Amino acid sequence: MKVKQNIQVLIKMIGIVVISSIVLVGLLCLVYKLPRNRMVEHVIESDNTIRLQNDDYNMSISNFYDTYDTDTNIIMLLEAIAPDFNGSLQDALLCPSGAYLENQWGDWADTLMNYANDAQGDLSYVNYARYWHGYLVFLKPLLMFMNVQDIYYLHAMLMVFLTGWIFCLLYKRLGKYCIAYAVTIIAMNPVAIAQSFQLSTIYYAMQLTMLLLLYCKKEKQIPYIFLIDGMLVAFFDFLTYPLVAFAIPVLTYYLLYREDGFLQNVKKIVGKGVSFLIGYAGLWFMKWIWATAFTHEDILRDGWINVLRRTGTGDNFGDNQYGMAIGPMAALRINFHAFVGWTTVLLGVIFLVGVIAYMLYKKQKPFFQKITVLISFLVACSPILWYVVVNNHASLHPHLEWREWVVSVFAACVLVLSLLREKTDERISV
Repeated sequence: MKVKQNIQVLIKMIGIVVISSIVLVGLLCLVYKLPRNRMVEHVIESDNTIRLQNDDYNMSISNFYDTYDTDTNIIMLLEAIAPDFNGSLQDALLCPSGAYLENQWGDWADTLMNYANDAQGDLSYVNYARYWHGYLVFLKPLLMFMNVQDIYYLHAMLMVFLTGWIFCLLYKRLGKYCIAYAVTIIAMNPVAIAQSFQLSTIYYAMQLTMLLLLYCKKEKQIPYIFLIDGMLVAFFDFLTYPLVAFAIPVLTYYLLYREDGFLQNVKKIVGKGVSFLIGYAGLWFMKWIWATAFTHEDILRDGWINVLRRTGTGDNFGDNQYGMAIGPMAALRINFHAFVGWTTVLLGVIFLVGVIAYMLYKKQKPFFQKITVLISFLVACSPILWYVVVNNHASLHPHLEWREWVVSVFAACVLVLSLLREKTDERISV
């Protein structure tokens, strides 16, 4: 009976993914019908903002922690202001973007302004079809009414609102563990996220999933929340730090619905991981199918080639030219160095000193919840697995990928906070 139910749930999830993919293609088609002129005007107004965020200096000294990934933000803007090439359906599926012309202008900001101004010359466009680029559903309409700086202001206000909202909900439902969430948000460098389109996609996927989790009253609905989580990541993200969108909510799920047995908890977490992967891989695959079926390009082949490339099992297509070591150990090393600086060390020291001071003040001894310690430890190790599997991408993009380590921060904070006894801990098996 259990197997039959699982098969029914699987079929339902696949159906949700397929139907959602059709709806999302429709949404992209709608925003591709929006007039381009106002978007272009607001991009031109944003010239100074974009140039002030140039990452060249930070990247040259390997200061990946403080980058905005301006280059990718500009790619997103180039997509938003691209002219109509093949109608809204094909453009929504292929996502044409202005190509970087280094020999002509030598700078991404110059490239963007030349495309925005329709400067004469060798302007060329390339298709970037293997991703959904779902952020265009919001970015294109916003650019109709705001310049980039105004959008950043709106983005920052929304971040503060969501962060405070979730903190209050966590405090209400999980008490002390809201501190782990607060420390994690700080460790993510929210100042940079607030001024970057590229860095914000996973942040919003994580936050929306947390909201759904914290408002959900029936555990049987949780698998569908993680299905939605996976689809949000696939639709909006470029492949930045997707593990964060899953691992932090799934550890929160454990805290909300933990059971007495270790294996029972592991089984439940693995089940939510399967739901996430169905949403993530399934929706991504549907993009490849629709783009291959309704355009002249073989996106199925292109997508698979790049999966092999990013996992380090296929051709690197010249990735070695960037002068960065590529491989599992290189990915671990460079992303660890990008994350661990004086800011994160200081944050960790403040957190630990605060916990120790609280225990001394309350005259508490550590209260070991063995299952929580083990689960937290396993989640804390998950970024290592990510860096090993997606080693090519992680080696080349430490300015994005270092944020996977905040999963370890959240898990470590949960582990430490679990040592503090509360009244509700009396009923928890240790």
